[in-house]
Amino acid sequence: NNLNGYVGLMMGLEHSFRHRNLLEQASYSYQCLFDVHFLKENVPDIESLKGIPLDKFEMLSSPWANTIEDEEYVTNTNDKLEELIEDDPKLAKMVTFLVLFSPLEVTLSPKETAELKKYLSKVTMIIYNHLLSKPEYDNLKALDRLTKLGYIITRLKKSAEIVEMKSISPKGLDFQFDSQDFSSIELCQW
Repeated sequence: NNLNGYVGLMMGLEHSFRHRNLLEQASYSYQCLFDVHFLKENVPDIESLKGIPLDKFEMLSSPWANTIEDEEYVTNTNDKLEELIEDDPKLAKMVTFLVLFSPLEVTLSPKETAELKKYLSKVTMIIYNHLLSKPEYDNLKALDRLTKLGYIITRLKKSAEIVEMKSISPKGLDFQFDSQDFSSIELCQW
C-alpha cells in the first residue's frame, strides 16, 4: 500500500514549507489536492498568513506518540526530507510522483512491474535533470541526492504508520459512532 508513503510525504512537505505563507505551504505540500484560485477566493488573506509548523497541530504536539523514539523518528524523517527538498517546490512536485510510482511491498505481475518501472525511470530522470540544472550540482551530487530521495520513501511510510497507529488516543473521548448519525448532518452547498 502506497498510501502511507504519500501521507508521510504530505506531512513532511508541510514541515518543509512551514516557513512560507499558508497558501504556498498548502499548495506545495498537497500537490494534487488544492485549487489555488479557490483558496485565494475563499480564505481571506491566505497569502499573508504564516505557514503552520506541524507541532502546532494538536495531534502532533508532544507528547503525541506512545514513545519519544517514535516522535523523534517522525521529526528526524521530516527534517531529512526538508534538507533533501531544499525549499524547491518543483522538486517537491517531482518527489510526489516518485512516491506515487514507488509502491512498497506490493506484488505486481511482470507486465505491471515493467510498466511501473517505465514511469519510475522517467520520473527519476526528470528529477536527476532538474538537480543537475542547478549551478551548485554536479553529477555526483545529483546522484547522491537522488539516492537519498529514494531511501526517504521508506522512512516516510513508517512515519505515517507511526502517526496513524502509535498516537496517544485522547482519554475520556468516545470515538465510536453509528453510521446513522450521519443522516442528521446537514451539508451546505457551495
